[in-house]
Amino acid sequence: MRVFYGLIITAVILMIGACALKAYKKEGALARVVFLYELGAFICGIIFLVYTYVPGTTITVLCKGLIMASFDWLLVLLMYYTQYYTGMFKGVMGVKVFMIAYSLFETVAFLINAWTRWIFDITDISGDQIIVQFAKGNVLGRLHYVFAYGIMLLLILSYLVMVKRMSRFYRFRYFAILILLFAAFLLDIMTTWSDSIYDMSMVAFGIMSVLIYYLTYSYVPNELIENTFSLIIRDMNSGIICFDNAGRCIYCNDILKNIYNIGTEYIDVERKYSEWLNERGSDRKDTMKTETDRA
Repeated sequence: MRVFYGLIITAVILMIGACALKAYKKEGALARVVFLYELGAFICGIIFLVYTYVPGTTITVLCKGLIMASFDWLLVLLMYYTQYYTGMFKGVMGVKVFMIAYSLFETVAFLINAWTRWIFDITDISGDQIIVQFAKGNVLGRLHYVFAYGIMLLLILSYLVMVKRMSRFYRFRYFAILILLFAAFLLDIMTTWSDSIYDMSMVAFGIMSVLIYYLTYSYVPNELIENTFSLIIRDMNSGIICFDNAGRCIYCNDILKNIYNIGTEYIDVERKYSEWLNERGSDRKDTMKTETDRA
């Protein structure tokens, strides 16, 4: 189980790294935010891998603190991504400044904790368990979860609003992020007070990171393609016919139907297209001539 879990985490980290490299090659403000988010998720994943599999109390305490700090920064970047992606949070500069300042403070505090143990300590590392003990009287550990969960709830509510507002062409983008964010939120709550190393919320956040890149740059709704295609060719004065990779006719406009007397069945057209492909082979061009019975 330990090895299998490690393979899953490693696979997710590699996918996030690939997304970061692709986002780096993009241009624009949104691309920069996506790159920083993917890079942050990649670094967080590596730290989590070290935390889980590299022995040693000091390194484990350090990595635990860095994971908690990285989580803060990922939420900051996710809010900026949401701003550029959906248009929300543009008028809440004060909130974003506070988030950045508090994340910076926590990062320094958790780095110091690796040697002072003033926030938490690791009391035992054995098998599939890492026991974290928070210091009595120190509220920074609790404040971290209040801060993180508060921001996550705010982001969940923002995506709920976007799902309700958006047209069905774009709704899937926001709904997919919403589902994974909510799942990661629940899994994180369930595993926060668990001593097991098998933190599935890290997997959920990793998948969400990959999905963010895919939905931002790769996913195009089929209905949007079909409607755009229809708008382009609807008023054209030329005959148009389209075939899929299997040689099936998937579209034929009225002009071409009138020219070649094509009814509702496309068997003859598909046969002629297949013959043309076989005749031309790899040396074929992009046009095909067909004789008509018209004078």
